[in-house]
Amino acid sequence: MNIERISQRPDSTPPAKTAVRRDRALYIALFSVSFATSVLLDCGLVCSNDGSHFALVSALAEDRSAIIDRFLPYTRNVDLSFKDGHAYSDRPPGTAVLAVPWYLAAKAAGLEGAGREQVVALLPALLGALAVVLTYAICRALGLGPAPAALAALALALCTPHRTYSSSLWSHAPAAFFVALASWLALGAIDDPKRRRLLLLGLACGYGAGVDYSSVVPGAIICLAALGRNLRRGLLPLAAGLVAGALPALIYAAVAFGSPFATPYRYHVGWEATRQLSTMYGGRFFEGLAGLLVRPEAGLLLYSPVLVLAFWAAPRTWRAIGTRRAAATLLPALALLLLTARHATWHGGAAHDARYLTPVMPLFCVPLGFFYARTGRAGLAAFWGLFDASALIQIAKHAVGWMRSATPFVLQILDAASRSAPIDVGGFLSWLFPHPIAAAAILAGGLAGAAFVWPRPPRPSVVETP
Repeated sequence: MNIERISQRPDSTPPAKTAVRRDRALYIALFSVSFATSVLLDCGLVCSNDGSHFALVSALAEDRSAIIDRFLPYTRNVDLSFKDGHAYSDRPPGTAVLAVPWYLAAKAAGLEGAGREQVVALLPALLGALAVVLTYAICRALGLGPAPAALAALALALCTPHRTYSSSLWSHAPAAFFVALASWLALGAIDDPKRRRLLLLGLACGYGAGVDYSSVVPGAIICLAALGRNLRRGLLPLAAGLVAGALPALIYAAVAFGSPFATPYRYHVGWEATRQLSTMYGGRFFEGLAGLLVRPEAGLLLYSPVLVLAFWAAPRTWRAIGTRRAAATLLPALALLLLTARHATWHGGAAHDARYLTPVMPLFCVPLGFFYARTGRAGLAAFWGLFDASALIQIAKHAVGWMRSATPFVLQILDAASRSAPIDVGGFLSWLFPHPIAAAAILAGGLAGAAFVWPRPPRPSVVETP
């Protein structure tokens, strides 16, 4: 008589392919979480800062010119430079150059006004989501498992100022993308210094410098870490990439301000301290450092308390990954923190967060993965408590800082109640969260795609035995 027994069918998928599929699934899931929340909170233009970016985007797309005279209202006469009788954006040009195709696509679709603004704001949403994915990739390249790497990336997406600046046309989330990309490429170059990888590293650092000028500092450190002692073989492709990447910003500066090395800050109409490096970084170091970390004007650890654990874990992380890899990941973040502490406006003007540190925010989150991977029960409880608190604080801060006037909807609701008319709940939700349906679709589609890619366990089979 034959007896049937259930056994596991041998898994024919090699472990390496299983790991690759798992990583790809997590890439999709992390991207969809970040992109969906950015779309949900996208309010279009919110102030003079992103307005100055949008003015330059409009001038480049409509007039093929750097002069923003026709689009001056977007700057609210605050964030602009003035030279030879013409107005210019005071923002670095890299973000605007990347945003021009989005503007043209919105124009081709027949969108006007707020519609174009919201479409253009999808560029930081996309690059911010890619920065989240790259944070996961950096953690994996440093030897972390999928779970701690994914949590470090989620902390970036939900618990830091990266959340806010991935939803509007500021330069910070794009700068974070280029710094994270450079760090990931540098880690690859340390293991395998191919010329193509060094060329790409140069392109990322060169273009990133034109997105946010302060990115020069972490970019230079990352490049040196990638080169190591491989100067003879690696310097030429790296330098070629740097020049090619920086070329759009250099051309823009030459056309607009007469020199490839001139910046819009030199001609800023309001902030005299930013017109020269000596005065821009002439602030009081300890006041700036304390302000960036704990004071209400910026308070990175105040608004993102989960990063307390990152600072706690940073020395141990440095020892675990080695000096050269730390120079490609941890040192750039530390260097920008120390430099920004000397900034004359370390608090970012009217912004209530450490937005000048956003370019290295992915690197600040890397030690969180190491903390999670190597802590006990008490540490895990602290991690989840601070993670949840940080996410809630970021959402509340975003809503308070960028919320538009509720007066029209309050009046509409009161009028509807007085006439026993139906209340436009959908319209109110569209105002409160501009794109709830689109965000839900992106999240659902992304998570479904991640589930499809996730490696399947071996299926049970029936085996007959005598």
